[in-house]
Amino acid sequence: MRPMLSRRLVTVVVPRCGLASSTAEAATEPPPPVARAVATPQGRPEGFVPAPYTRRPYPIRPSPNMVHDEFVNEGDATGYGARLTDYYKMQDHVRGLDSPAARIDFVNPYERTWTQFERKWHRRFHPVLSAPRKAWGVPAIPAYFDTLNFYKYITKTRLIEEPAVLNNFYNTLVPPTAKFERRLQESLKAVFQGRKPKSTKQVDTFLLAALEDAQLSLAHNVAAIQNYRLSTNERCESFWVRGGFLSMYDKLEVWDDYGTVDSERRGKPRFIGDDKRRLGELAFVHRDRLTAQFRTKAPLPVLAPFSQTELIEAPIFPEDTDIETDVIFSPKIFNVNPDLDPLWQCPGFEADVAEPFSHGHLAVKNMFDLQGRCRRWRIEADTDEYAAVTADAYTSTAIVSLFSWLNGQAHVQGFTRYNDIEAPLASQLVLSDGRLFSFAIGQLNTIAINVEMPGFENKRNNLCVVDGPHALWDEYDKETGKYNHYNAAGDVVEGLNPIVLSRLLQALMVKAK
Repeated sequence: MRPMLSRRLVTVVVPRCGLASSTAEAATEPPPPVARAVATPQGRPEGFVPAPYTRRPYPIRPSPNMVHDEFVNEGDATGYGARLTDYYKMQDHVRGLDSPAARIDFVNPYERTWTQFERKWHRRFHPVLSAPRKAWGVPAIPAYFDTLNFYKYITKTRLIEEPAVLNNFYNTLVPPTAKFERRLQESLKAVFQGRKPKSTKQVDTFLLAALEDAQLSLAHNVAAIQNYRLSTNERCESFWVRGGFLSMYDKLEVWDDYGTVDSERRGKPRFIGDDKRRLGELAFVHRDRLTAQFRTKAPLPVLAPFSQTELIEAPIFPEDTDIETDVIFSPKIFNVNPDLDPLWQCPGFEADVAEPFSHGHLAVKNMFDLQGRCRRWRIEADTDEYAAVTADAYTSTAIVSLFSWLNGQAHVQGFTRYNDIEAPLASQLVLSDGRLFSFAIGQLNTIAINVEMPGFENKRNNLCVVDGPHALWDEYDKETGKYNHYNAAGDVVEGLNPIVLSRLLQALMVKAK
């Protein structure tokens, strides 16, 4: 009878004679760390192995006994491998579609409600009729007084608080303002009649008149104005998906003295707006209300190219900020409510109409309703608190409005959260309540913001620069029939604020690429 031979491969290492002591010491040193491939929205990392279909995007459960321990790789143990596989498969499907409208329909997270017929004839042996996915509707004007950090996170936008960036963007444009000021004084008297703005409709009328005055003041020597398309009643809305909300499933009992957080996602109710797999990826929609928008055939110059990483990849929040505890909260805290209507990508025009004027140049938005919200929040006017809340609300509105507008422009060009944009996009925005004016420039660097997990890196951040708010006028002189403003020292200066006049004209004079 032949002896049983083991199939185990045994490797015997025989040291050579005369090894140097330095070589022996080097052999005992730990090997250098192996560089890990990093997944990005632009494509799969080198050597990426898709997870098998049996894997789920959940961490493996701890075994009750050491005999049942599973020794799997990190991707299977955390569930990130299955999520990455799904992301890249969706990327292949999206790139295989030939039209932007088809890509938008494919990535649309909207789920209709079940019909009465479907609910009536549902039986126990049928699949469960799960609740349809809803998107969180970000209001056109903030419905909460402290939304800045939350809006920066859901749009992945970094706020640049350096006025020099905006000044450099307009540094070659020094328009004359005398003719524009005379026209604007007449429009102010015709619309407001020496009083404060009374309604949203009245402010809309003034803003449209101000735009017309600015165009008439520049038409004689700025030929680029004839290349703009002005829209005053077009829809402007877009949807997106933002990851990083897994903490919404964390549960801590109030009587737990040890602070044990239950992070298990299986078996818990799905958070509103999340995927059925409970990935912490919430859908958002912003249905904006713009007074007017100018569009062109060519894009605007950008604040910084992708190669300028010190601006593009700079962090959104300071390093000492704990995002999960200080920034990420339930959207209901900020009065952001679920939206049941169908979702669209409509930056002023539909995606399937072959609109030649597809690049946003300048948008004007009415902020008059913010005054009513401040009264509801019981913030007294003409106080430091009122000024701070107003400034934060203007900045928050600029961030989400510019991101939504640029996000819609990117989608109608064929880019989605699965195939990121290949070049930055920029647009301008003017916010006003008839007296205060704020000017902003937004740059879209990425829309692949739906996946937030270790091993998947998207270092690009969107940018937004805000200047203001500045008061166009502060008081009306009945004797002279003119509006006056206060300077930095608090003294009354005859005429309108030159900063507002210059910024309005500069926004129209910027030439597309």
